[in-house]
Amino acid sequence: MGLLSFFSKKKRLVEKFKKILSATYAKIQIIDSLTFDPIGHSLKTKQEIYSSLRQTVVPLLEDWMGEDQLAPKELKELESWLAEKDNPILRELRSMSLFLRGEHTLEPRSRRTLDQAAGSDIRDLAVLLQDLEKTIGALRVIQLEEKVQEQPKKQLPQKKKKNAVPDPENWIVLKGAKWGDHSYPDLLVSIKKGYDGLSFEQTRKRLQHKGCFMLSIRQFFDFILLLESGVVYNAKGERLNKRAIAEILDEIMTAGPQRGEWLNAEFKRIRNILYINEEELLECIMDNGYISLDDLNEQGMPIRKYIQTQIRYVAPQDNSVARFIADSDGAAFCCNVSAAYGGKEFGVRPASFK
Repeated sequence: MGLLSFFSKKKRLVEKFKKILSATYAKIQIIDSLTFDPIGHSLKTKQEIYSSLRQTVVPLLEDWMGEDQLAPKELKELESWLAEKDNPILRELRSMSLFLRGEHTLEPRSRRTLDQAAGSDIRDLAVLLQDLEKTIGALRVIQLEEKVQEQPKKQLPQKKKKNAVPDPENWIVLKGAKWGDHSYPDLLVSIKKGYDGLSFEQTRKRLQHKGCFMLSIRQFFDFILLLESGVVYNAKGERLNKRAIAEILDEIMTAGPQRGEWLNAEFKRIRNILYINEEELLECIMDNGYISLDDLNEQGMPIRKYIQTQIRYVAPQDNSVARFIADSDGAAFCCNVSAAYGGKEFGVRPASFK
């Protein structure tokens, strides 16, 4: 954005802010006897509200009227006041505004009290205060942009990029991806599975201590799809040969002695709604069967059930976690596992940011 555009945009915002402040001040003067609180907070007199707003608005009016320059100190003070946690004045004004828009139901006695409290003026004042917040936010962005524009660009010496892991040849690059509202950056995934025999929580803590983490369901399945594509690179930039890729896939998918790895997914039911990692579980298959990695939602959960495929599926339950296993019957995606269970044959495939 050029300097002329900055000046024009800032000037428009300043004029808008001054108009909102003027209207707010005028509206405060209209409200003569405000003693009503629609949702049960302690009653606030007109004098308390007027005094609080006057202390904030009037100095700004005096500083801003006729001025084209920003007043950072006063702007910061007003911004702080508007953002004050549990601000009783704003809480009451917004509560009244909610009621006037029909979002609260009051007893008839309270409604009569409201009729005496210049209701439309209260609503207008609440709206004006919301406009103040939005305009302040825009002005703060302009200020930050101006600072960036004004700072001279320094040519920093190029530093040699260090590997994110000490043994890059043992880590596979998983390119970042976006699935609906979910996304992740480029990752490094360990070729070797480790931390065998630990519970879900013990595994997670060990990984955090090493600066690593478990793959999410979506990331893990993207990793399998990457291996199946046959185009795989390690963190040194070297392409893996077919034999190396096949060995990793065999460990994950092929029937044989039981083994498996934890995935970063905890399922909990709250008020009859199932959550995954504190996020509401999106629509997916909720009974056992067979699935395909070609039909997953953005959380990595299956959305279509098959008669038979390479991967068995056990649906999530309350207070369970996810694990991908392989045993004598082949591969299975299990979402019903107890977080306390370990088992020496089960571990995790560590991941790190690239």
